[in-house]
Amino acid sequence: MSDLPYSPLLPNDPNFWAWLDALLLEILMQHQAVPLSRQALNHLSALNNYYNGFTDIQVKIYGALAQAHELSGNWLEAINAHRNILALRPDNIDAMMGLAKCYNKNGDKTQFLSTSYDVIRTKPTNWEFANYLTDALTNDPSLFQEVLDVLNHVLQHSPNAPIKMLDVGFIQSLFYRRAQLKKRNNDYFGALIDCFSVLEIALNGKPLKSFLDDIILCLGFSNYDPNQVPFIILPVNDSLRLLDLLFPTTNGLFPGHLGLSSQSDIRLAKKQVFGILYEISSAFESHPKECQYFLSDVAPLSSISLLFLYLACACYPSAQIFFEIAAMLNKISSVTACRQAAIGYLGEGIQLDPKNVDAYINLADCLYNDGNITGMTEVYEKLLSFHMISDENHLIRFAFGCCYIGDIAKLTATWSNALLYYKRAHTLRPNDPIFLASLTQANTHVCYWKDRGGIGYHSVDSNGNLNRFSTVQKSGQMALVADIVEKAINDGAKFGKGIIEKSGGILALLTNLCSNLRDDDKSVKFFKAKAAKWRNQTLNLKNEGGWVLRVIHHIMRRIQHKWYVDSYGDITQSPHALPPINVTPKLRSKYQRPLVPPGLEQPVATPIQPFYTFIYDLDPRQVRIICHRTALNIAYEGCTASWLDTCVFPPPPPPSPRLRVGYVSSDFKDHPLAHLMQSVFGMHDRNIIEVYCYSLSPNDGSSYRVKIEKGADKFYDCHAWTTESIVKQIVHDNIHILVNLNGYTAGDRNLIFAARPAPIQVTHMGFASSLGGL
Repeated sequence: MSDLPYSPLLPNDPNFWAWLDALLLEILMQHQAVPLSRQALNHLSALNNYYNGFTDIQVKIYGALAQAHELSGNWLEAINAHRNILALRPDNIDAMMGLAKCYNKNGDKTQFLSTSYDVIRTKPTNWEFANYLTDALTNDPSLFQEVLDVLNHVLQHSPNAPIKMLDVGFIQSLFYRRAQLKKRNNDYFGALIDCFSVLEIALNGKPLKSFLDDIILCLGFSNYDPNQVPFIILPVNDSLRLLDLLFPTTNGLFPGHLGLSSQSDIRLAKKQVFGILYEISSAFESHPKECQYFLSDVAPLSSISLLFLYLACACYPSAQIFFEIAAMLNKISSVTACRQAAIGYLGEGIQLDPKNVDAYINLADCLYNDGNITGMTEVYEKLLSFHMISDENHLIRFAFGCCYIGDIAKLTATWSNALLYYKRAHTLRPNDPIFLASLTQANTHVCYWKDRGGIGYHSVDSNGNLNRFSTVQKSGQMALVADIVEKAINDGAKFGKGIIEKSGGILALLTNLCSNLRDDDKSVKFFKAKAAKWRNQTLNLKNEGGWVLRVIHHIMRRIQHKWYVDSYGDITQSPHALPPINVTPKLRSKYQRPLVPPGLEQPVATPIQPFYTFIYDLDPRQVRIICHRTALNIAYEGCTASWLDTCVFPPPPPPSPRLRVGYVSSDFKDHPLAHLMQSVFGMHDRNIIEVYCYSLSPNDGSSYRVKIEKGADKFYDCHAWTTESIVKQIVHDNIHILVNLNGYTAGDRNLIFAARPAPIQVTHMGFASSLGGL
């Protein structure tokens, strides 16, 4: 007793436990101000010795000693104190947890894991310690499987009945962590199960389908198919208050979170639900089959995904979620309301992340699609203030955006803005042929010659001075254009390389393409003679794909001619009208359209459009090949369009007696072509010619349009028609000769001609060069 500064009470004293608690608390309270003195430690040790043999009293004193040492960071002494408790009470779970935590603090990983596993085995429903353990293990990547094993062990004991309020936060955190680990382990289905478990905890056990109904009803949708979730466009302010609308009686708090004791716990739980909603929404996009398991027959996933994103936004508004909602809205629909809502979300996200280049470019795209060119321009001006955009994808999109603004300015003849933005696009991507072409074309429009350069004996320098040379020179923007064109020509020569060999060789390919023609057909004989000659030579073939497409289009004409001869004979005119061909399954098979060989991709169009070759210093060979490459691009689509019949288009009956001539143009309006040709249509000899006009532009009310319409026997305003509809109308009209008045000019629909709806097709007036074989 001499070591104690006070008289201890006996254990049987009715005030003993209150006295002991007060005494230990006083020592610990003193310890908060200054390190526990040696004297105080001696007092605790003496007190422990005095009550030796009274196990419960010693456990309490050792607990106080352990806590005192933990507060001072004396982990070894704290470990000894916890061990002493376990020597007295081996099943004391608090001492086991304290010992594990002290081992962790002292850096003894082996003992920490061993003791922690003892805790989990002894009491797997100690949710708070399970969270502590998995938190500690998660920081070590090498213990990934150990964390998963611990979570699997403890969560198999999670209650099926409503969870106690005090346990909600801990159990939700465990499911949330396991979902993340399963996703890292590519167990997407298992991760989804845990994600939905977290959501169920937050909803206090409410089924998912009922929860979806609650969301839809609170947003004002009452009459809808229970299995068909409506697509709801929710403005950003409404999504931010969605929790208040859903849970008005709890002030926007999830029902399962009512028992959480602190605001920090509530915030953490809401943030976890945010993460889960975001994960589920993403899974609807990436793993729809797995998600459908949880939703039975409820669809579509895109609408449900959007609702979950709205809810995630209400849980934890962030730039990331605002951008995700905008992307989802743009993906699902292009209606104006959807686009404008996306603009709102992008704006909110940019407020939180003002340097996000991708968001600015997405916003600019939305404004462009919404017709708000002023707003789009302001966004790009803001982007320019960032000075440096390093991401390659951002640079490309930004440059295209500048080019769009330049295009709009050009259409409105605001040339100063057009040149400004074309210049910016070219500066951002100086080696991109699209932006160089746009800039040089705009410069030529306004006769801005500085830096034009030239190829030949004349060149314009950076000051706009015309220089003459005695030898051929190559400089400035014209040199860049010529280099781009030459590179495109060289790359184009590789189109379809190896396709003949992949198709079984030249003879096998031709045999397949000519299968609906007789062996004595002059085209078949010509091609096979060429093939036989090539087989005996070692050839370095160029433009194999182009040759194949040209053969296909030639064979299409031969099959159409054969169909005509088989149906009407060799006559070129009939005294009376003969019936058009009725296409039957048998005829479809007999006059089957030759198909593009598997593996032959569509050729890339040249960076310089044929129409603009007139303003560049290009030689005739380059101009011809540009037109040819453009023709191949269109011809490929004319062989592969999804709306084409399996057979070639049937030929029209012979004239009886009038020949039907069709004119296709986008220039039946106040346009130079109409100025020159307005009288031509009415000047045809109506005894032998019947005139059909197919206008690709709307009526501009001009006198030219009126005169052309009067001059035609049949005039169609096709500007709003699909290419398929126009082609089918031409076939229905039994046109014998189809005239392309556009060529490669603005508003053309050259795919009409690539589909070959008429047996004879020619080009006239619109384009002052070759169409390159189309």
